[in-house]
Amino acid sequence: MFKHALRWGAIIGVISILYVLLLYVIGMSANKLLSRLGLLILIVGIVIATIKYRNNVLGGAISFGKSFSYGLLVSVVVALISSVFSYILYTYIAPEMWQEFVELSQQQALEKLENSGMDIDDIDGVMEMSSMFVKPLIISISSFFSIVMYGGIVSLIASIFLKKEKPIFESEENLTE
Repeated sequence: MFKHALRWGAIIGVISILYVLLLYVIGMSANKLLSRLGLLILIVGIVIATIKYRNNVLGGAISFGKSFSYGLLVSVVVALISSVFSYILYTYIAPEMWQEFVELSQQQALEKLENSGMDIDDIDGVMEMSSMFVKPLIISISSFFSIVMYGGIVSLIASIFLKKEKPIFESEENLTE
């Protein structure tokens, strides 16, 4: 199971990286809708990987628990690859992308806080405190856990539909003998 999950996690992780790089190259990395579509890569990837595992490795049958465990393991591999890539991207490859992300996040947070009726001094304190946590390493670690969580939810739901019990009898010929 581990070897198969490692391979599929790497495939999904690389596809996710290529998607992020494509968004960066075309200047659309700040587009929330396109960024959220990256989650679709994870969903489709886990489903395809689990089907391939069930059909090609397990002979067409998989329990709910094994399906869930497999999908979660794939998610951990994807999360590890993606979070390491995120750190490298934001720290070394495109620090300007990181700065754009930080500015956009701060602007959105400021608007929400102002609309909530919070006092300006309190807003300044919240913004100062939040800036301590908005670092590439912290975001990469947070990203790891988010991807594992999303992958776990996807695996849980997908396992409901992908589980297939082994038939009691291999073929109908066994019944007539």
